[in-house]
Amino acid sequence: ILVDRITLLRHANATVAAANSHTLQRGTTVLSANGATVQLRLSRADFDALQADPLLATSVNDSYILLASGTVLDMNRNANLRVSAQLATRASQFGTDTIRPILHTWSLDIDARRITLNFSETVNVSSLRLSELVLQNHFSSPSSSLDRLVGVFSAAPSSLVTITLDERSINMLKAVEDLVDSHNRSYLSLPETFVGDMSGNPLVAVPIGAALNADTFQGDSVAPTLLHADIDLHDNLLRLVFDEAVRTASFNPSKLLLLSLNSSDANTTTYTLENSTAVAVNLTVLQVQFSPYDINALNALRVCTSLLDCHVALLDGFVADHAGNPVNPLPADLAVQTRSFVVDRRRPSLVQFAELDKDAGTLTLEFTETMNASSARVTDLTLQNWFTASAPAVTLSTLTLSGGRVLSTDSTTVVVQLLASDLDQLKNSTDICIDASHCYVRFPDTFAVDVADNSVAAVVNAPQLVTAEYAQRFVPDTTAPRLVSFAFSIETGILEVVFDEIVDDDLVQPTGFTFLREPNAADNASYTLTSASVVVTTSHSDRIV
Repeated sequence: ILVDRITLLRHANATVAAANSHTLQRGTTVLSANGATVQLRLSRADFDALQADPLLATSVNDSYILLASGTVLDMNRNANLRVSAQLATRASQFGTDTIRPILHTWSLDIDARRITLNFSETVNVSSLRLSELVLQNHFSSPSSSLDRLVGVFSAAPSSLVTITLDERSINMLKAVEDLVDSHNRSYLSLPETFVGDMSGNPLVAVPIGAALNADTFQGDSVAPTLLHADIDLHDNLLRLVFDEAVRTASFNPSKLLLLSLNSSDANTTTYTLENSTAVAVNLTVLQVQFSPYDINALNALRVCTSLLDCHVALLDGFVADHAGNPVNPLPADLAVQTRSFVVDRRRPSLVQFAELDKDAGTLTLEFTETMNASSARVTDLTLQNWFTASAPAVTLSTLTLSGGRVLSTDSTTVVVQLLASDLDQLKNSTDICIDASHCYVRFPDTFAVDVADNSVAAVVNAPQLVTAEYAQRFVPDTTAPRLVSFAFSIETGILEVVFDEIVDDDLVQPTGFTFLREPNAADNASYTLTSASVVVTTSHSDRIV
């Protein structure tokens, strides 16, 4: 019997080449012995092909057979006569399929985002409910599992169903700890409603307590790649978007560089993060929260002031995916320019009046953000003995600086060198900045701007609120005055002595002054005053006696 000359038709008069017909393949075998009745066992391929055609061999009404000449021989080796399509014979009996399909094997390929299901027979793929498929990490007692997957698959009936998961599903799969990260942790369970065969028989369930291990497993071997970056300097955030899920715990800030140019030449300003942190916004997005140290250091370097000078480079080991594959490095020459840029619109504010140092003649202020040192207007600074003008028991005394020089560069700290005249007034004052508790500073919003050109929040007197800030550290004047020069008139009897700082006339001792003929003169070549009247000239900042 030559089985490949037997064709099943939907109806008589159909052509063999037409749809809804099938010619058996050689894999179909003869079960019966010699006789007038021949019984065949359909091969898997023939059975699946018949099952896949919803209009062929579903009942006696659509089951016809035709035989080519020479399909069978009788015992005398006479060949059968050809049975044409016009004379195709309808089945006299039809046995309905009542056998439920079984999942034989399945395989998983993470790189290809593919799940392949191998059933015992052709299934009606249009009835497949992918959301009911469960992946789990143990055959009976899973600690991790995932369902409600989304993907695409061919709607054509088949015993082999290939599902391609969408990006979100595959990234969710990668992100679940201890799930399908090895062959030993790749199991699948299905309810009976997952799919049916072409006769409507439901699947033999694969329960969660008896899950089926993957026949073949291909894990994630592809390194993640940075797609683009967005920076928000108002909220101090850097948003990094990758092509797959990354593991936040593997984040290493010291492997992230921000550059003014996507270049490694000497004209490129580069900043490497120190201690910023990261959180996962979603599976493929890593959000870096700049630490105050990092954002202020970045601002001080004037990197990322706009889209044009803001690029991201990644060193090896910056972050890895959930399979441990490190991100593809991005060297400086291939640094990614930020896709969007949000400027800093927050006004800087005073953190503290850090120090007044009467010895060094300096005043130090600390701010919330990096300040533009060149913008500081020292004459906007006012020192006072109290925080408000409305205290009933305190008379407010103030000193507005007449000038000075900013010693610091762009940073969160502004250091001012006081003018000698202002320092003299402070030293001579009996109530302003005589100690830390009587030393406050205030200034208007015109005092300075940050590096993003936002004006500083003013520190002003307030009747009810404490808004003037007092010095956290106070260094009193412990430096002795130094003789600068002197002049003596023998005619008027006036000795004028100039010191480098203000002196107290009540404490000037005339007997401390000695005239010498020359430096290092002997006692017999010198004269020490015995008495004199002392006047400190206020017109010369109290430095002249």
